[in-house]
Amino acid sequence: MDQSASLDGLGLGLANMQQLFYITPGTQHLLTFDTFFNVGNGSFIGVKFNGQPQYTVDAGDMLGQGVWNSNSISFAAPTGQYLLEFEFLFGTTRVVAKIDNVRLILGK
Repeated sequence: MDQSASLDGLGLGLANMQQLFYITPGTQHLLTFDTFFNVGNGSFIGVKFNGQPQYTVDAGDMLGQGVWNSNSISFAAPTGQYLLEFEFLFGTTRVVAKIDNVRLILGK
């Protein structure tokens, strides 16, 4: 994935980033990534695999706003072609939401 600038949200908005990758079906994987929000409410980042929601992180989760938070999702892929999608949903507050250090680790 290549997203070099933050997604700035003002008002209601939705932004997506997608990456298609190929993996061995039935093999355990670990997806890790870091998230950052500048405010503690009004937005979330969702993760979808092949269009199916798998995980969400809200702006107030974990250590809260203004710091980077680490996230991880363990999964076994039922198919070899996987579309990873990050979905950013912004509320009515001006929000800066970022992701970084996205990694897919085989065999975890």
